[in-house]
Amino acid sequence: MEISISIFLRLFLSTIFFISASMKLFSVEQVKRTIRNLGFNDALWILIVIVEYAIAGILLVDNYYYFLFFIALLLIFFLFLNIKTMLEKKNIKCNCFGDFSNESFGIHTIFRIMLLLSSVLYLIYIKDQSRVLELPFLNMIAYSLLFTGILISYLLISTIINSIKT
Repeated sequence: MEISISIFLRLFLSTIFFISASMKLFSVEQVKRTIRNLGFNDALWILIVIVEYAIAGILLVDNYYYFLFFIALLLIFFLFLNIKTMLEKKNIKCNCFGDFSNESFGIHTIFRIMLLLSSVLYLIYIKDQSRVLELPFLNMIAYSLLFTGILISYLLISTIINSIKT
């Protein structure tokens, strides 16, 4: 089975949300601190992790289409939250990937959100109903590992650049 752009994006998004949720589990206190700094109850961290895992799973099933609107709304909310934080000139650590990423809310976070949001909006626009679960299992694992490697490389390069700056 040839992989379509839709399946590729769904696997990409699913992997990102799965890794994001997993990394937050290793950095609970830092995630709670970020949530408090944003003005929310720090108990919200568990809901964020559950929603990210749910997104990761739902993107793999056949009836995912209408859930894309929910994902888009969450990303838009996070985008406005990021912009608000920047306008208030607050320096708040992002914790998108827990303590494994040393980035604060800012222009880089906006670009990452826009990448994810544009992927979701593209999936909404094309209304493709390709079946991810019809891919051979090893292909799914291979693509997920590819995306994981890209994400780890990004985090590593980002950490090195931040270390050089300080």
